[in-house]
Parts: sequence; structure tokens; C-alpha cells
Amino acid sequence: MGQGKLVMSGKKPMNLEDAEKVFLEVFEILDKFQIKLFLSDGTMLGAIRDKGIIPWDYDIDTRIAISDWDFSVFEEFERNGFQCNKGMLPKLYQDLPVAVDIIKRGIDFGIGFNYYYPPEDVVVFLAGKPSSPGTVQPARFYRGEHFTNFLNIKVRIPYPSIEYVERIYGPGWRIPSKSRHSRTPCKSISIKKYVEYFHKHPEVNKRK
Repeated sequence: MGQGKLVMSGKKPMNLEDAEKVFLEVFEILDKFQIKLFLSDGTMLGAIRDKGIIPWDYDIDTRIAISDWDFSVFEEFERNGFQCNKGMLPKLYQDLPVAVDIIKRGIDFGIGFNYYYPPEDVVVFLAGKPSSPGTVQPARFYRGEHFTNFLNIKVRIPYPSIEYVERIYGPGWRIPSKSRHSRTPCKSISIKKYVEYFHKHPEVNKRK
């Protein structure tokens, strides 16, 4: 299992056939371990707007509650030919895992971890450069059992889905654009209070 900086290529679009195969393989393994996977960011946008992966996207974006994750699943991925990288940013977050990259056929499958912050009923992604609106999101987006048909399987999505997409990409999200999917302008934010809370109250985000 690798550990270090997350792989962010941003160089060229994914091969769609390979991306679909990798998504289905990852989904099957996570489902076997009963780990709930949610689409996010550009992959979520593609599922809602394009009914599939955006043709010019360069990675797969998903989220999992850190309380639902089990790093032992890496062994299963590696047995199936995946390269697994555990994303850590120790200078910012010490021992708190940030995300994982699961790579096969040149496809970067990113899983960002959602940490729950009860005082504000939000989930927080420990980003390298925390910014609005994607870093801190209402926890209600991830409650309940809400699915979309993505690559001919039922996949969990943040809900209400349109509210989520508009929050990330703004009111023009329905118009395809290659300029980073026309994201809403981001502003840098501080998540220091959240990180301090997660260290002081590890039981809140402990694996169930």
C-alpha cells in the first residue's frame, strides 16, 4: 500500500471505456465490504447532467464517510491489480487520513473522506487547500438512501441532487464546459476548528 501525496494528473481525459470498467470493479469490491460510496464533484455532475462520465474528465470523484471506511479493503484491491495510495497531509492534519487513490488502467479513482462535525451538522473534507463550497457541506446531503442509475447500476448520491450540484457548480451547471466543469468560484476558508474537534473527539468519526 502506498502512502503520500495524492495523484492528481489533470493532463488528459480518461479513456471512458477503461474508466467505466474501473468504476464497476471498485464499486463491486466496496459493495462486498458493505462500504457506502457516494458520487461527488465532477463524477456527480456527469451522472446527473450527462447520465455517465463526463467525456473530458480526468479522474473519478467519490466520497465515503471516514466512519464507514476500512483500510483492510486495500488488500482486496491489490489482489485485483489496483495500486492503492493512502492520502495524508501530516503538516495540516497530523494523523487524520484525507483520502485514498485507487489506480488501475491509468484511471485515478479518488475517494475523499467525509468527517462529521456535530455542532454545525456538516461534513468536512480535509482538503489540501480548503475552500468553499466543496470543503464543508451540509450533512443532510449524505443522509438516507438516495440513488441514481450510473453505468447501469444503482449508486448513492448526495441529495437533494440538484441542490448539491448547484452548490458546487452554480446555476449554469446544465451547460457543458471544459473549464473545470464551470465550478462556482471558490474562496479559501479555515477549517482549523473542525480539525481540532476531530482530534479531541475521535469517537465521533470512529469506524462503526
